[in-house]
Amino acid sequence: MSNPVKEVTRFENHNNAFGFIRLVLASLVIVAHTPELIDGDRSRELLTRIFGTLSFGTVAVDGFFVVSGYLIAGSYISNNGIINYLVRRIARIYPAFLMCCVFCLAIIAPLGGASIADIFSSLIINVKEAMMLRPPSVPNVFVGTAHPVLNGAMWTISYEFRCYILVIILGITKIINRPIFILISAILCMIAYKNQYMNEHALNFRFAGIFLIGVLFYTKRDIIVFKKSYLIISGFGLTLFMFSQYMAEPAFAIFGSYIIFSIASFGGSRAISQINNRDDISYGLYLYAWPVEKTILWYYPLINPLIAGTATFIVACAFGWISWHALEKRVMRLSMKWDAPKKLERKVSEVIRAVSIRVDPTRG
Repeated sequence: MSNPVKEVTRFENHNNAFGFIRLVLASLVIVAHTPELIDGDRSRELLTRIFGTLSFGTVAVDGFFVVSGYLIAGSYISNNGIINYLVRRIARIYPAFLMCCVFCLAIIAPLGGASIADIFSSLIINVKEAMMLRPPSVPNVFVGTAHPVLNGAMWTISYEFRCYILVIILGITKIINRPIFILISAILCMIAYKNQYMNEHALNFRFAGIFLIGVLFYTKRDIIVFKKSYLIISGFGLTLFMFSQYMAEPAFAIFGSYIIFSIASFGGSRAISQINNRDDISYGLYLYAWPVEKTILWYYPLINPLIAGTATFIVACAFGWISWHALEKRVMRLSMKWDAPKKLERKVSEVIRAVSIRVDPTRG
């Protein structure tokens, strides 16, 4: 088996198409949201019209979690200790999220019809919600429109961070080194999700299951073979099961993941590996697309959906570029330079070692 640190270093050298994939996934969210934001009718969304099950938005979000599971597993293994891992995960998620919250409250809320009194009356609760990675909420914003909220896309970020914590648990229990346990956990999560009503607990299972598939691909990265014939079979299998309401998402977790990682692998030596490569604007694009499009539709309610979606993509890309260069990249560089005090990391490691001996399910 190859050195996992070396594998992650290869990713950091951008010998892959993950940047391109993330950009495509963020763009698909705009494709999914545009018709629904106009009048609230999701059935007009393209993928929903074809299969009647998953939308491009669902596929995009699940794709993000698959890719995240792969890369975050590598980040955990390559980072020197849990403290360093957490610092870098916080640095990647929180600054851009908080900045977008400020943008939504200070700029979008007034543009969307909320008064200064509305904004200040909800300020304290919004500060608390932001620290929990929950989207901002202001009364009397976008009144009379479909989905009258400041940012209806940010809700997934808290689940993303919970999956970062899940990786720590996998590390403590040593499950991260046992692919069969990861696979079983992913299957159990998907079953639990499919047998519960749509609530927060069900969504925890959904995203954990999808994320774990990405982790599984990382743990088996040295033996998984990517072939064009397998890619075609995966595409056929995914298309077939996409017509089933019960099997569509599990099928995406299996076949869709293989398709995603195949593109990442094949694209490493092609031009797409340079798209959204060193300057990754996908997180900012995802964060800013909803408030940008809501504002466009607020002032131009009769605008053509294609024009609205295109304008949203262009403007949100600009905000994503600014977010990356002015904030995200700078904070990430600082977090990479910072190293947890060895004494603190040693104490944490001792506690974790003691815990892992007691809870290691692979013993015996």
